[in-house]
Amino acid sequence: MVLSSPGTALGHETGERLLTFGATGSDVAQWQEQLNSWLQVARTEQGRLAVDGIYGPRTEAATRDFQSARGIAVDGIVGPQTRASMADFLAGQRTDPPPSEPTLLTRGDTGPAVGLWQDQLNSWFQLARTEQGRLAVDGIFGPRTEAATRDFQSARGIAVDGIVGPVTRGEMAEFQENKQP
Repeated sequence: MVLSSPGTALGHETGERLLTFGATGSDVAQWQEQLNSWLQVARTEQGRLAVDGIYGPRTEAATRDFQSARGIAVDGIVGPQTRASMADFLAGQRTDPPPSEPTLLTRGDTGPAVGLWQDQLNSWFQLARTEQGRLAVDGIFGPRTEAATRDFQSARGIAVDGIVGPVTRGEMAEFQENKQP
């Protein structure tokens, strides 16, 4: 890497500026807007970031939270991996209401609804199962997502079937509102 100014460096692979604490500029403001999109979906209890183009402590903390929730290296640096993960997240967001969201999520399902569920499970893990690793937020309802769903259902005292339906979603909504595992 070649240092370009305090808080930034140029990545050899992409030529995009790496964003770190202390960076300023329109690309930082753009990153803050993208983080706000993620916060609006995944961390509704947290406030929005000021879009001021200054990579300060709140932007760094939100970046680390995003990286952790997405199952990528948690370093607070906005580089190629973090940008790619954000692009994947944003690609899964819809500007129009979906014609029909699946009412159930089960093993083998894929898509943004699964990614959102994985992100919500990671939020629960952070408080209730700190000893466990985090799920990759990849939008694939595989064996780890099913096992985590069963663990969540068991801990919440509801039917343990590994299927995300209305009762399981309701328990997750209650958890997110109260932050009580």
